[in-house]
Amino acid sequence: MEFRILKAQNTKISQNWEQEALKGFENNMQNPEFPCIFALKAYKLQGILFLFVPICQPKTFIKGMREYTEFVKITPIDKRLYNPLVVFFQNSFTSLFKEQTFAWQQLQFLHNNDTKKWLEHIPADPNDSMWSFCFNAVELFFNISCPHHQVFKNRNLGDFITFVVNPRENFDNVAKGDKKQTFLQCPLKVFKKSFNA
Repeated sequence: MEFRILKAQNTKISQNWEQEALKGFENNMQNPEFPCIFALKAYKLQGILFLFVPICQPKTFIKGMREYTEFVKITPIDKRLYNPLVVFFQNSFTSLFKEQTFAWQQLQFLHNNDTKKWLEHIPADPNDSMWSFCFNAVELFFNISCPHHQVFKNRNLGDFITFVVNPRENFDNVAKGDKKQTFLQCPLKVFKKSFNA
């Protein structure tokens, strides 16, 4: 399988942890029971973009997200529908709570380092149904997977905390309907019960 790495990475996949992260991810993508239709198709089309964030280089996450959102801005949606960004973090923790805390901290870190103004049409209240996370003036959706997730196996993509990032616009395009219904209609929400059994 050929992998596409963001330029922000400035490296080839040479570190052991990077190889382990990819192997765990591939194992999930090669499982025909994996419930995410979008992910399986993106994997088959070799459209997934990857970013590896070492423990001591948190700015790599910021640089990679800027690069990805710039790509989103200049690429028509039909040309990038199957180009999600998969971000692996080298950090490891002893519990799901600590992993989730770290994940929230990374989203806050991303928000704190956003140089663009919050989009005017997006509410500031995350409880609002029209709210969406924004970075670099792009609405985004984050799927967060953690190694200690045992109840929902589809939230465990291997031994590393993993973010799967998509432009919110992709979901709205697939749903072709009211924004409030987007996440209910999106294929990403259609899970096979047998996978989590």
